[in-house]
Amino acid sequence: MNTVVRWLTFTLCAVSAIAAEEAALAQLKSFSCFEDVSWSALKGGEVQTQRGSLMKFRRGMMGESCYIVKATPAAVAHALQTFDPSGEDSSVHFHSSIHNPIQDSDLAKLNLESSRYGVKRFVSKTMAVVPEQNDFFISKAEAAQIQKTVKAAGNPCKPAEAARRAWLEVLKARATEFDQTGLAKLSVYETGGSTVDPVADTKSLFAELPGISSEFEPLLAETGLEGASTFRKEIAGHLYSEVINYDIQATLELGAIFTRKLPDGRIQILDAIYFSSGIFYISMCLYELWPVQVDGKPATLVWRGDLLSTPTLEVTRGVERIAYGKVMMVEVRKSIESFRKRLAKAQK
Repeated sequence: MNTVVRWLTFTLCAVSAIAAEEAALAQLKSFSCFEDVSWSALKGGEVQTQRGSLMKFRRGMMGESCYIVKATPAAVAHALQTFDPSGEDSSVHFHSSIHNPIQDSDLAKLNLESSRYGVKRFVSKTMAVVPEQNDFFISKAEAAQIQKTVKAAGNPCKPAEAARRAWLEVLKARATEFDQTGLAKLSVYETGGSTVDPVADTKSLFAELPGISSEFEPLLAETGLEGASTFRKEIAGHLYSEVINYDIQATLELGAIFTRKLPDGRIQILDAIYFSSGIFYISMCLYELWPVQVDGKPATLVWRGDLLSTPTLEVTRGVERIAYGKVMMVEVRKSIESFRKRLAKAQK
C-alpha cells in the first residue's frame, strides 16, 4: 500500500470514528438528562452522573450515568448478564443464576447461616412472621405460608434452615409467576397495612420519564409492561436470585436481565429486580450501549439509568430526598468502577 493510499485510509477511518462518536452522543442526549457530555473526559475514564429531578411519584427516584468501557458492546452486554457480584461485592451474601422455568437445583446453595447482623435479623424476622403483622414485602398468603413452613420445620435450634425452606417456596412461586407473565403481572405486597402493586409502581416511574420511555419502548413492551400479550420470555437472557446484606436487614431478590439488539449495533438492556423481600418495591436498571472507538480500538459508550421505588422516600421532603439521590449515585459510581475493573481483568 503506497503512502497516499495509507494516509487516505487512515483519514477515512478517523473521520468514520468521529462520526460514530458524534452520532452516539447525539442519541444519548436526545433522551437523557445529559445536555453536555465531555467526550474527552469520558475517554479519560470519567464516569459522569446526574441525579434525576424530584418525582411527583412519592416513592420514586431516578439517576443517570454515562461512561466508556474499553470492550465491544457484545462483550459488555455479556458481562452485565453473567458476572457474579458475590466475588467482588461484600454486601452480596448469595447469588445464583436460575433457569426459566425455575428448577429445584437453582437455589440448592441458598444458605442463610451468617454472622452478619443483616442476615441474622432477616432470619429472626422470618421465624416471627404472622400474616397480620408482617413487614416483609410479600402478600398475606405468602406470610401465612412462611409461618406454616417455619412451624413445620420443627427444630428451633436451626432457624436459618427453617427460614431457608420457607423462602424457597416464596421464591419458586414468584419465579414461576414471572415465567408466565413477565412484568405484566406481579403479585402485590401487603405490608404495614398497605397494598403495593410493583407493576403499578414501575409504570408510575416511567410515566415521568417520557424520553426514556420512548427510547426503550419496544424493549419495555417485550418485558410485559404493555400487557401479557407483548411479553417475550426469550429476551430474558439471564435470571438470578440474590441475598443482599444491608446493614439494617438482608433482603432476598429475584431479577431478570432483558436484552435487545438493534440493527445499527446498539444494544439495550433492562436489569429488573422484580421481587424484593424488603428495602424497595421495584428496581430497574436500563442500559444503552453504542459501538465507538478509543485510541483506534473498539469500545462502548454506555448510558445507564437507575429507577427505584422505595417506601423510605414517602416520608422524605426536599433536601432529604435530594440527599437520598446523591447517595444512590455514589453507589452507582462504585458499581460502575467495579464492573469496569472486573471486565478489564477478565479480558487479560
